[in-house]
Amino acid sequence: MRDTKKMVNKQKGRALGATRLVTGHNLDDAAQTVLMNYFKGNLFIGINEGPKVGITNDKKFVQRVKPLYFIREKEVEKYSRAMKFPVIYERCPCVVGAYRHRIRNYLDKFESSNKNGQIKENIVHAYLNLLPKLRTKSTGNKLVYCKTAASQAETLLAEHVQSCNG
Repeated sequence: MRDTKKMVNKQKGRALGATRLVTGHNLDDAAQTVLMNYFKGNLFIGINEGPKVGITNDKKFVQRVKPLYFIREKEVEKYSRAMKFPVIYERCPCVVGAYRHRIRNYLDKFESSNKNGQIKENIVHAYLNLLPKLRTKSTGNKLVYCKTAASQAETLLAEHVQSCNG
């Protein structure tokens, strides 16, 4: 599903002539992603992760930018409530039972039992320090454009949204 959402966002971004897609990913999201990839045994999955995503200059590529990358989810929520932003703060009902949900719970529990309390920061910073080495070992991927896959991605995403809402 993650790749489907990315594909649809990039496709819509290109259609709008955007060069950047700004997302609300935060420190908690980043730490969870690193752990999920690590536990799957493949840190290369996240080779393009970070606050500024994408290492290509292809003009069809829409870069993702994450300005909240180093800010904890609680702080983002606190600020958005203070500013009275129209945000739904409930967790997505589709995430229950998902791998990310289990990782989030594990990480939150582990961090709350640790007197340091900087576990998420440590995970993210260690991974960002490791990324340059991973990138030198990566074979690199050429972007491939496929209209069929993009239309299938839109259909899958619409079905997912509908299943969450109904």
